[in-house]
Amino acid sequence: AYIHDLQDKVDAVGKKHNLEIHYSGLPFIRSELSNKIKEEIKLFTLLSLLVTGIILLLFFRSFYTLIFSLLVVIVGVIWGMGILVLLGYKITLFIGLLPPLVVVIGIANCIYLLNKYHDEYKKHGNKMKALQRVIAKVGLAVFITNLTTAVGFGVFALTGSKVLQEFGITSFLSIMSVYLIS
Repeated sequence: AYIHDLQDKVDAVGKKHNLEIHYSGLPFIRSELSNKIKEEIKLFTLLSLLVTGIILLLFFRSFYTLIFSLLVVIVGVIWGMGILVLLGYKITLFIGLLPPLVVVIGIANCIYLLNKYHDEYKKHGNKMKALQRVIAKVGLAVFITNLTTAVGFGVFALTGSKVLQEFGITSFLSIMSVYLIS
């Protein structure tokens, strides 16, 4: 905020005296970079939600299924950002990849579970029996899929880079939380 207030004042002086202003320096660059990261996180998260939402709608042809799946994914993204805050990490370029990653993984979980649920429901028409079988049959497979993905990203926590370590820990916890939400 301070950088932008200062920039507004300098721009006003430059405009008043008809001067072309150029900015440089580490505080300015950091401020601009953090603003771009914030905007890109929003953009990529919304785009990933839109694309996966369209794909879900094409596959299932049900707005209820779409809304439920997107709700699961949005809660997962919120939890991921909450984990980031709880751990005291700042948003970096790598952390900016986390929300779209959570969207894609969460949607995949929903597709696996919903497909099996519909198959089981068609077999016998009993919703509770279908739900029990989905949890028994696909729950473990989805858990293992999420665990291997989370461990794959969690390996970054073993590197010497602080940024990669933060991304590894946060992505591991976020992916596992999306599994719990699913």
